[in-house]
Amino acid sequence: MPLVNSSLAQKEFPAFYTPAILVPQGDNSYLVKPGKPVEKLTPKAAAKIADCSVFTIYRLYHAGLIQGERPSENAIRIFADSLQAHLAASRDPEFWSLKKSH
Repeated sequence: MPLVNSSLAQKEFPAFYTPAILVPQGDNSYLVKPGKPVEKLTPKAAAKIADCSVFTIYRLYHAGLIQGERPSENAIRIFADSLQAHLAASRDPEFWSLKKSH
């Protein structure tokens, strides 16, 4: 389920990206299959969804609590599924306890 539904938000937030999967055929050719769509968000859009600052999004990304990618040296894109999972996990009081089970 996408995090963003309205048409106005569709203009503000980046859309989906569908990576291609190459499957070798054995005769030196490849079959190209579409991958699973991945929704990517700018840090600003992610901060708006999470109701926090852009700097908090950067801290969560660098701490490894949310995943994303770096399309260039100076930019990151946050995976919407990762942000949604973090927001769901952080609603649980156990998430904030100092005791972490390994």
